[in-house]
Amino acid sequence: MTGGVGADAVLIAASTTSNGPIQLAADSVRQKGRVVLVGVVGLELDRDPFFRKEAEFVVSCSYGPGRYDADYEIEGHDYPVGHVRWTEQRNLQAVLDCMASGGLDVAPLITHRFPVGEASGAYEMIRAAREPFLGVLLQHPRTDVPRLAPTIELRAKGTAGEIGVGVVGAGSFARDVLIPRIAACKRFHPVAICSKGGLTASTTGAKHGFRVATTDAKMVLRNEEVDAVFVVTQHHLHADQVIESIRHGKHVFVEKPLCISVDELRAIEDALEEAGDRAPIVTVGFNRRFSRSANITRQFFADVTTPITLSYRFNAGALPPDHWTQNTEIGGGRIIGEACHAIDTATSIIGSPPVRVHATSIAGQNAPAVTDDQCFITLTHADGSISSIAYLAGGDAAFPRERIEVIGAGRIAIIDDFRKVTTVRHGKTRVHKHRKDKGHGAEIQEFAAAIANGDAAPIPWTDLRAVTLASILAVRSMREQVTLDIP
Repeated sequence: MTGGVGADAVLIAASTTSNGPIQLAADSVRQKGRVVLVGVVGLELDRDPFFRKEAEFVVSCSYGPGRYDADYEIEGHDYPVGHVRWTEQRNLQAVLDCMASGGLDVAPLITHRFPVGEASGAYEMIRAAREPFLGVLLQHPRTDVPRLAPTIELRAKGTAGEIGVGVVGAGSFARDVLIPRIAACKRFHPVAICSKGGLTASTTGAKHGFRVATTDAKMVLRNEEVDAVFVVTQHHLHADQVIESIRHGKHVFVEKPLCISVDELRAIEDALEEAGDRAPIVTVGFNRRFSRSANITRQFFADVTTPITLSYRFNAGALPPDHWTQNTEIGGGRIIGEACHAIDTATSIIGSPPVRVHATSIAGQNAPAVTDDQCFITLTHADGSISSIAYLAGGDAAFPRERIEVIGAGRIAIIDDFRKVTTVRHGKTRVHKHRKDKGHGAEIQEFAAAIANGDAAPIPWTDLRAVTLASILAVRSMREQVTLDIP
């Protein structure tokens, strides 16, 4: 066929431990040709035929370019057709088009058909290799699948408080931390809970007394029985869901962060301004400011009028680069998504919002793929105090997670992992020990009390705004290596 020249390219689609296909391909390919391994075969390459022919040997990635690329497969960022003609998706599309048009007839490939109920027998036949097989189909019976309802009644009985509550998001943090405390709050009456797939919403809702489970977030945000909404979704969804809650007159508790961009923050402010005097309470899950340790420390410095200093060491623990919180478009990154806790706690203890921020992270030739989560953030507060946040993911999880040192006016207070506070003044040291408490229960209770009593929000908007801007601008400061004012 090639006039003795040899094939331009040889595709190996075999499945065997033998080296025979590689040897045959090396013999068959032309000078400077290409051998492409698509299947799985023995790979004891004989150097001589490849050396003499200067032939290229390539192992093909399954399905084509884009395979194993999270940006392509998960985030949906396609490769431009002018640069990559045949991607994973385009290859599959071409095959399906050929099958639909009859150009590719797969019927001869099918050697066996099994009802799906006999699937174990099909796998046993393949494992034992009792007879030749190629394409083995598992056939499902044709049935009319009813359309699933996005909302179901749970008929559960929760607390009978005066404030109807809806929860959007039922991930592990919501299930393990927030929802049990919501259910335990006597002022709250659980109404509706939402999760993406519905299963966790229905199981968690039934467990904690919610009446309705749904996969439709708008059903919660617009429900007339819901007075307060807890938003516990991925970070890029927070702003829109907070705005939707405000526009429907719902008090809203959003798990940190409030939002992940300046534009989103501006949009939330606009929604609050539009609501005017009817604006509901908006608060953020900055739980640490409500902890016993933070309260003891604030009281210790309550009568101090001079500026103080605060250092916060956050042993954050490592997360893989492809974790959703590291994705700037979904999670906002770990500074916006978690270091904001430290910024808010510093703001709360000092009692003054940040007005200037400078941040820097590790760098260098041997630095990891993500460096933002190994950084120092320096804040100047409106009253002249300064705070330093060491947000560090390079440590060991066995070491205590958080330590805060506050110094000023001849006093020192040290918070050790929110289970012990040491205070020093006039040469006297006191140690306050208590069960580990990060303030989750207290923040829920204060949110409920503010709604019931018509009080101000548990966290002043000036703090929420300044802390959110500080975390967003800290990332920009790292990128541009500049100090930024917080307007």
